[in-house]
Amino acid sequence: MVFLLLLAAIQGVTEFLPISSSGHLVLARSLVANGEPFAMDGSVEVLLHLGTLVSLLVFFRRRLIDFCTGLFCEHPGSSEARHLAGVLFFGTLPIVVFTLLFGDKSDYLFRSPMLASSGLLLTAGVLFVSQYSPSEQKSVGDIGMLSALGIGIAQACAIFPGVSRSGMVIVVGLFLGLSPIASFELAFLLAIPALTGAGIWHFLVKDDPHLPSGAEWLAGAGVSMLFGLLALWALVQIVRAGKLHYFAPWCAALGLFGLFASRLT
Repeated sequence: MVFLLLLAAIQGVTEFLPISSSGHLVLARSLVANGEPFAMDGSVEVLLHLGTLVSLLVFFRRRLIDFCTGLFCEHPGSSEARHLAGVLFFGTLPIVVFTLLFGDKSDYLFRSPMLASSGLLLTAGVLFVSQYSPSEQKSVGDIGMLSALGIGIAQACAIFPGVSRSGMVIVVGLFLGLSPIASFELAFLLAIPALTGAGIWHFLVKDDPHLPSGAEWLAGAGVSMLFGLLALWALVQIVRAGKLHYFAPWCAALGLFGLFASRLT
């Protein structure tokens, strides 16, 4: 139970900060887990993702209400809502394809500290170049469906541990000319169908005997939700200030440490 709550806290903080929750969880499990029955399985991460999903729904509740109202009720914001629906659709397609291609390999992916460490090094590189993105101020309504598909491919890369989903989407959005806040918003609006789909796929497709009990899951999901809200609040300040690249040294250091440690085990 204590180990699960530790993973939940790590998940809540790292899911939204651009430092890869999956990379941290894989390394934490490989270094700390001592016989935990669910410690080395992707199932726990999916369950904890549902906790962070709730934090997203809470954080973006007003934006989501406006979106749903515009989508289903005709008013001046309907055109913007329909455009956003198209962006979310094309932005979600790649992760559906990646899940169908690699989903059955998730247990292997989440047992590989070396793969997670390599992903963290990739994330470090992406975050480092973010400081050289163009200073444009496009809104989500200004991007086309092809750009949305490109952003979706960036998000889908995060199916591999160590690759930060939020980092990839925000940085690609910046290079496509989105404003920092628009990139932030799009990254996490795209996360809602991605996290929801991951949970549904896991429960319907996988038969996992090592899932935590209901009480353990509720406790873990609650912790990840609270830490997720704190991380979202912190990240929006960091994105506004244009300081995403400040996370690059941490990801690089952790990735190098993970590579070194995995060679010793």
